[in-house]
Amino acid sequence: MRKRISPLAWAVVVFAVFFVILTAIRLSGAGSDLPNPVGGALRAVLAPLERLVWLGGEGLKSGFQSLGQFRAIQAENELLREQVEILTNENLHLKEDVLAAMRYSGWAAVFENPALSGQEKIGAQVVMRNPVTWYRMLTLNRGSGDNVAVNDAVVGRLGLVGKVTAVTPTTADVLLLTDGEGQVAALTRDKDGAAVFGVVRGSYREGSLLEMASSLEMEFRQEELVEVGEVVYTSGLGGIYPKGVPIGVVTEIKMSPSGMLQVAVIEPLADFAGLEEVVIVKPALN
Repeated sequence: MRKRISPLAWAVVVFAVFFVILTAIRLSGAGSDLPNPVGGALRAVLAPLERLVWLGGEGLKSGFQSLGQFRAIQAENELLREQVEILTNENLHLKEDVLAAMRYSGWAAVFENPALSGQEKIGAQVVMRNPVTWYRMLTLNRGSGDNVAVNDAVVGRLGLVGKVTAVTPTTADVLLLTDGEGQVAALTRDKDGAAVFGVVRGSYREGSLLEMASSLEMEFRQEELVEVGEVVYTSGLGGIYPKGVPIGVVTEIKMSPSGMLQVAVIEPLADFAGLEEVVIVKPALN
C-alpha cells in the first residue's frame, strides 16, 4: 500500500522550489559574479517568453491607441458632415431668397396702378398648401409681426389672388379667389366702354392638381353687352380689395341657370396652381 504524502510535506516542497527560483533570479539580475547555472538556465528559458509578453503588450497598446484615434477621427468626420449639411441648407435658402427678391423686383412695373401707388405692399412666399384644398387656401410666411392683418388683399404678379383670413405672428392664411367663398366686387367694360359691375365668384371643386379645379364667373344684367376678351378688374366696392387690380379675361358669355342674368366665364390671370410669391396689399389710409 502506497504511503500518502501529507499536505505539510507538499507545502514544504513548493516553498523550497519557489525559494530556489527567486534566489536564482535575484542573483542573475543583481549583477553578481558568482556562478549561477540555475539563474542562467531560467533566463534562457524565460527570455523568449518575456519578449513575447512585451511584444503582446506593445501590440495591445498600439491597438488601443489606434482605436482611440479612429474614434476621434470618426467624431471629427461626423461634426464636419453636420457642418456641411448646415452650410448646404443655408446656401439653398440664400439662393431661394435671392431668386424671390429678383422676382419681387420685377413686379414693380406690373403694379404701377394709381389705386395701389399709395398703399403699403408686403412681399411674401407661399410656405404651405394642402393638396385637398389646393385651390381654396394657402399659407404665407408673413404675419401680424410684419403688419399683416385679416382682410388684406393678396395679389400675384399678374392678378388678384385672394384675401387674408387668419394671421399668426409669423404666418397668414389666404382664401383664394377660386374658392366659392372668395367672391369679389368687380367690373368690366361693354363694347361702348361703359362699366359693367358684378360679383366674381370661384367654383372650386375637388379634383386633380394636374388640371384647373376651379373657374371664375361673373354675373351681370341681360341688357349689358360684354364681349369675349374683355379684362375684368376689382371695382373697389366693398372696402376690401382696392380698385383696378386685374382679375382675368372673359372667355365665354352664357346665360345663368335661372335665365335672368348673363354669366361671363373668366380665365384668371394669376397662376393659382403654381403660386410661389405674392404681394400683400394693405388698405389705403384715409
